[in-house]
Amino acid sequence: MMRNNLPRVYELRDLIEDPNAPISHFQDFEKSILDDPRGESKKRTWLSREKEFQRLDKDSWEFLKKKALPYLTTKQTNGRGWEQLISILNEVRGYVYLSEVGCSRIQFIPEEGKENQRTPELQGELDSTIVLCEVKTLFASENEVRRRIEKKVGTIENQLCDGFFNKLIKTIEDGRGQIEAYKDEKYKAANNVRPIVYIIPNFDDFLGEYKANYYKQIDEYLVSRAVSPLI
Repeated sequence: MMRNNLPRVYELRDLIEDPNAPISHFQDFEKSILDDPRGESKKRTWLSREKEFQRLDKDSWEFLKKKALPYLTTKQTNGRGWEQLISILNEVRGYVYLSEVGCSRIQFIPEEGKENQRTPELQGELDSTIVLCEVKTLFASENEVRRRIEKKVGTIENQLCDGFFNKLIKTIEDGRGQIEAYKDEKYKAANNVRPIVYIIPNFDDFLGEYKANYYKQIDEYLVSRAVSPLI
């Protein structure tokens, strides 16, 4: 039943030789959704993912599957879990955004294979402008990860701390650096290239109680710093 509702999600699952193995991201996937009363939120998450996956053209979907494959059975042991896989799957959101703003010829950019050179994730065309998009996912702080590992009681503040904003600015700068390096290599002195750093933040507030307030704080902070990435 779930396969009919999540065809591309199941394409990912089918890439794993034994999807129910302990090292698999999809271990007990159906059971956790259908039999566990707590699985409703997981089901909503994957239904949302499926809608995003369906926005990809065939070539882009095949590219993403190939990129995600090594991480479907790679769980980090430092409390970060499946963050590597999630970062890759989140690249779809950059694709969807480019589509929604009217870009054509959207495609994932293959890694160039040069040492120490990283490329942006996506490229599209908007009228006569080349759009380069780097997708960055921010995850929970080290303190929050440690708290979850140790299963300690913690308090979530309604104000984002300086550490979050420092990480945000560094991430934006890193993303812009990647784009600029690729632009200089690929397009030289072209002045019709538009860079976009697409940020997907995951807050320590796991339940999302303060999410709307956090976004407002981020907007105000970036305006004060005259920074204008896409979030």
